[in-house]
Amino acid sequence: IEPEVIEVKLDPARTREVVVSVPTRGHTPAGMMVAEIQVKEKVRLFGPAEKLDSYEKVFTETLDLTTVRSGESRRLRVLVPAVGGFSCVPESVDVVVVLEKEVARIFLGVPVQVVAPPTFDVQVRPSEAQVAIAGPADRIESLKPSDINVQIKIAGLQSGEYRLAADVLLPERLRLVKIEPLLFDVSVR
Repeated sequence: IEPEVIEVKLDPARTREVVVSVPTRGHTPAGMMVAEIQVKEKVRLFGPAEKLDSYEKVFTETLDLTTVRSGESRRLRVLVPAVGGFSCVPESVDVVVVLEKEVARIFLGVPVQVVAPPTFDVQVRPSEAQVAIAGPADRIESLKPSDINVQIKIAGLQSGEYRLAADVLLPERLRLVKIEPLLFDVSVR
């Protein structure tokens, strides 16, 4: 038998519970949105002790949202790190996608805030924006214009006239559909 001697290197192994994340692709049916993706089982990752601490999360195979119905359970394979020596228990998990109705709402007259050093004199025209937002019906109904933050950041700009886009910061689970105007006239002095 060739070779007569085989060298085997064994490292200490450990196990730990890890978070399971479910990547998605595609879109939910029209008028619906993902409210929650529930992983129904805990997963333990086994592997070399010195490498295990760098993994706090594992992923499942990608879930196609175009084929899901609310409350339906899917069994997805858990993908272990590509580095050798890892395994997990269980090797697949039940995942439930909860869908909810998505609605949109338009907010008029949302003030535009300027984020700039205090030594700058900045004028923005127009000073208000029209913002269309989509999200779960209960969240949209309770949303107030003060919950929407429209900002123009003046960083690294010299004195002058600019046309800049604004950043829109929204509460969790809400998404920006549209902002008007897209560009604001900004005067920096």
